[in-house]
Amino acid sequence: MLFQVKYIYQDLTEGFMESSIKKERIANCELRMVNIYCSLFAICYLLFASFLLAASWTKWKYDVYGSNYIRETVKSVDKNSLIWEYNTFSQILASPVIKGEYLYICTRSGAVYCFDSLEGDVIWQYSTDGQINSTPIIEDNKIYVASFDGNLYCFNSLTGEILWKYSTVSAETFSSPLIFKSMILYAPGFGNSDYEDYLISLDLNGNFKWRFDTCNLIHSSPLTDGNYIYIASNNGRIYKIDSLGNGVWYYQTEGSFRMATPFCNNGKIFFAPGDNERRVISLNSDGSVFWMSDSLNVAGEGMVVSSVSGDEKNIYLVYTTTKQWVSALSQNNGNILWQIEIGDIVDTSYIASPSLSNGRIFVPSYEGYLFEISTSGVILNNFLIDNSSSPVYTTPAISNGYIYLATWNGKVKCFKADEVVSISYPDGDTVSGIVGIKGYIESLFSINWTVYYSTNMIDFVKISTGNWIVSGSTITYWDTSLLTDGTYYLKIEATNGYGISGCVLNNPPRPPKNLTAFDYPFDNGGAIKLSWTLSPDDGCGSNDVVEYRIYRSTSPLIPYTLHLTLSSGTTYYKDTDLENNLTYYYYLTSYDGVNESVPSKVVFAYPFDNLPPQEPEGLTVINPGVGGVLELYWSANKEEDIAGYKLYRSTDSKNYSLLVILSSDTVSYQ
Repeated sequence: MLFQVKYIYQDLTEGFMESSIKKERIANCELRMVNIYCSLFAICYLLFASFLLAASWTKWKYDVYGSNYIRETVKSVDKNSLIWEYNTFSQILASPVIKGEYLYICTRSGAVYCFDSLEGDVIWQYSTDGQINSTPIIEDNKIYVASFDGNLYCFNSLTGEILWKYSTVSAETFSSPLIFKSMILYAPGFGNSDYEDYLISLDLNGNFKWRFDTCNLIHSSPLTDGNYIYIASNNGRIYKIDSLGNGVWYYQTEGSFRMATPFCNNGKIFFAPGDNERRVISLNSDGSVFWMSDSLNVAGEGMVVSSVSGDEKNIYLVYTTTKQWVSALSQNNGNILWQIEIGDIVDTSYIASPSLSNGRIFVPSYEGYLFEISTSGVILNNFLIDNSSSPVYTTPAISNGYIYLATWNGKVKCFKADEVVSISYPDGDTVSGIVGIKGYIESLFSINWTVYYSTNMIDFVKISTGNWIVSGSTITYWDTSLLTDGTYYLKIEATNGYGISGCVLNNPPRPPKNLTAFDYPFDNGGAIKLSWTLSPDDGCGSNDVVEYRIYRSTSPLIPYTLHLTLSSGTTYYKDTDLENNLTYYYYLTSYDGVNESVPSKVVFAYPFDNLPPQEPEGLTVINPGVGGVLELYWSANKEEDIAGYKLYRSTDSKNYSLLVILSSDTVSYQ
């Protein structure tokens, strides 16, 4: 049983108060009994705390939350800004994605292209056996592509080699995949009844995990709030699902969503269902209504809507009747802030979504124009993307001041803004040591800039300042050697704007301290005791030490070999089965699972038998009958380390004095 939620709120003393809520069993849906989860997610600062901000546009709607918002400054784009173009001679509906210097385009002829993003040269190309209408996703040098031939492909994104593919036999896929918690989530679409109404989950090796039945076709794409998954179905429902594939709740609208994908921010979900639901809706995480906007279309006509995009304060979308409109609403209360007409539209089958950079909205129109609009609602520029006036249904991908899009008639276009502030490296990367920060600081006017780092997007520490133009090269160097490992945000503040990117700092851990080595006491030798104090990153500091590595040698000159690994928290080791009186040399390192520390100091010791020998046995005294002479006999001590015997004598059985020292092979004395 799954709960449908409409207009619901919770009273802390009386439980759920309902003005219109029904609980129904959904036939043919593979759902288990679930509860309504009531939790509001306090995510401060749009998406900052939950995922790594990147300079690359690697997926549909830029991030897992569906924001379509990249934190870089991109201003002043026109037709003269065209850098390169390429004709695929095929219709294009899937939006471009980019990682670093690689741009990826998929066409309705089934082709997957990898371009040099700066020059437009084709690096590799592969042809599937079906249309591709779904935007691919890139992660860890892999690109995942869903084709109408029924396959979800996993390619090596650098070479085009097929790593694996998952077959649904037949599928008309419009839904774009999402990677979340080591899962690939996508909706295969029409073609196979075992899949067509389902959101399915695969592991990153293409193995099936689970499926969730929405009871209707899915053309929208999954997204997440960082904890739960949301998917909109063509039946007008939006579902909340946990990471195991269990339904939590659904909300029924009067629209159909089609390809429109919602947006999550600050514990809220924002969406526009379209068709007869002519407004934007925001839900709380428990499925209750946060707000409903006024009707966007006061004429009362049905609407086709784009996916919702959002920055820190507002949401933006495109909707169509016989005209095409861009609209902005407040995330706080749903108030309509402004609406702008951007042209006529004839075919409303598809519609591009707005892409956002700092203070700018870029949206293509059915009539083939690219509009640059301020977030306050002022059209700053618009120009014809291609002389053919082809419609553009792809959502622009923005990266380092470059804007990539594709026309319906197959032209891939790359434009470059005049005013750019961005960080191109680190681009969500793992870094250590001295980091060269690369990026773009470009302007037609004089410029000053400062680079900062932060762990929380609130408190920033200055790295360096400058006043020169940078076009993709190293801006400055950042010494991270004294910083604690974790997630860091880099920010450039310049005269004409700012840019933000994120990285994971993983410096090698610091080595253990105070290493000592000495012969193990009270034994017959063959053992050395090592002791040390913990690395400053074991239990504190970066707290990422997973093991210690002991290296050993019998000479300070020959190479040391790895002798043993010990778990973190260990401060002692007894090295056994050693040769007595042979010197052994040691050093230790710390290891965090990726990086190894520099060596500790070298120490050395040799093992020896430090126990006293057993007393001689069988000692006897004989008087041979010769005056002044006594003969002493004893049994030989068989211990290997016997150096000799000491003979003591006394005349009163109390006060003994050393008489003589004898060799180890002596067993008698006269």
